[in-house]
Amino acid sequence: MVRVTAYVHIPEYNYSHRYKNLTLITEDVKRFLLEYDQIILHKDLYRRIFHTQLREIREKVKELLRKFKALPHDDGSAKNEKELFCCKLRFDDTVELRRHYRAVHNEPFVRFVNVLELKSSLAKLAHMRHRLEKRASEAETKVYELRRRLDEVQRDVSLKECNIERLKAELDAACRECEGIRGRLRTQDAEIDALRLKSSNQEDELNLKYQNLEVEMLELTEKLKDTRQMANELNVQLVEAKAEAETLRKEKEKLQEERAEEQKIIKEA
Repeated sequence: MVRVTAYVHIPEYNYSHRYKNLTLITEDVKRFLLEYDQIILHKDLYRRIFHTQLREIREKVKELLRKFKALPHDDGSAKNEKELFCCKLRFDDTVELRRHYRAVHNEPFVRFVNVLELKSSLAKLAHMRHRLEKRASEAETKVYELRRRLDEVQRDVSLKECNIERLKAELDAACRECEGIRGRLRTQDAEIDALRLKSSNQEDELNLKYQNLEVEMLELTEKLKDTRQMANELNVQLVEAKAEAETLRKEKEKLQEERAEEQKIIKEA
């Protein structure tokens, strides 16, 4: 008898009882299948964790199979010898296991049954068979419902795939349209830059012309000032000339009068 570390389910199975452990095993298997289904259904979400949990599941399956048959190797092959466990102890043969049952559990490992026990066992088996058939029919109903839901999900997925393809086509068209708009915008930017350069050149030319006009205006202002000064001087000279002409006219008239008087005197003489 060698003490080893073995995988023990909670609750622990009592192999001295032949029928009580069936419910425990069923619940344990259901719990295992539920966890397994949850992991399989979420494998795309968990990714790396999926492989780790698969290894853990494999170890648990090996520990579970260890209670019923030979432990498999890592390559999948099975051992020839059968290992016996009870109360976290491993036994090399059935003799030691019987001795352990007689000493610890106070009952033999193999019990001889009578007709009543056989009838009771058959009745229990029939009842269990009826329950299993009922559960099988319920499972078939659930499978049918699951298939129907899977078909609906598949239709929804197909519809969503069609919508995704349509959206991809619309997105591609929008991308092409955006590329065309970007090309037009680049062309317009180039035209705007050319217009800005042209307007800048025209502005420089206009500024140069404005500066030239300002210089010419200053020159004309100076000339106008000189012309006005000259006009004032000419006006003064004109006034003086008019005054002098008036004086000369008066002297002429005076001389004409004197001449007329002299001629009159000459005629009278």
